[in-house]
Amino acid sequence: MKWISIFESLPDDFKKVQVTYVTNNMSNSYNDVIAFFDHKNGWQVENADGSVSKFAFNVIAWKALGDKYDFNLYNENKFCLDCYYFIMQVPYKLITFENAYKITDKKCKDIVYLFMPIDEKHIDIVNSIYQFKNKNNKYPLSYNDINKVFAMFCENGKLKDCHSISFIECECFDEETIFQK
Repeated sequence: MKWISIFESLPDDFKKVQVTYVTNNMSNSYNDVIAFFDHKNGWQVENADGSVSKFAFNVIAWKALGDKYDFNLYNENKFCLDCYYFIMQVPYKLITFENAYKITDKKCKDIVYLFMPIDEKHIDIVNSIYQFKNKNNKYPLSYNDINKVFAMFCENGKLKDCHSISFIECECFDEETIFQK
């Protein structure tokens, strides 16, 4: 979408557009406002409460609004980054089914990650992954869970490909032994 000078043309009545405007001292231009043009009343903006008021500055150009960014695509990209950050930053170990049973007393055929969040960012990453995979707004971990060890069960695949995720806190083992490289 290109900018159109108000001397070239004006948008259709009441069509919301992004505007470039100058302040009263004409020293700087800005383009952070969505406004609409009414041929009877000039440039107007819709306020947060839904009311309409005259736009107080001099509009010099406008452009049509583009398509919104796809929120699902945003979530998918965020999920991929969260998985990358999990693998790169959160202390974890991929464990066998036998070891998972020894540590959690849960029999499974899932991929199991043993991990220990050591700061708030790690908690945020794990919660975000959980929310994306389980399609809900719950936060399974809190900042009180820093430095605790958890088993993460990824149903039907590795972290990026699994269908859903669940957690179990693991309390009875030597963390030093598990996280040695």
